[in-house]
Amino acid sequence: MAITDQIKDLFDQLEVVQQYKLLKDLTERVRNRNVEIEDVRYCPHCKSERFHKHGKSLGKQRFLCMDCKHTFATKTDSINPNIRKKSQFEKFRRVWEDKGCVSIASMAKKIGISIPTAHRWLHMIISNKKGDN
Repeated sequence: MAITDQIKDLFDQLEVVQQYKLLKDLTERVRNRNVEIEDVRYCPHCKSERFHKHGKSLGKQRFLCMDCKHTFATKTDSINPNIRKKSQFEKFRRVWEDKGCVSIASMAKKIGISIPTAHRWLHMIISNKKGDN
């Protein structure tokens, strides 16, 4: 007997309420999986549409291109998705956007980060703003 037939038999043995909950959970899982795949339309390296899932890294789905063999992940809206201190980065960005030209040292002290980190983040924000224009 095939696994799908076994699953159907087990499903039939459940009460109606349990069947409903299971179907709802499975539907949500499929929907989430489809969203992950829909976010990626092609390989960012070679533009091929031939790719498949290739594990996860830091909770994000990774993909392997069948043509160029590069691996890649879904894009994010973040300026730099590799920032480890995301909440501090957002506070830093808000302080800089609200107050404008304040010293890097005072912003770093207020947020609780080092001056070199503040300097690097400020350059990320500024270069991103230039790219938006």
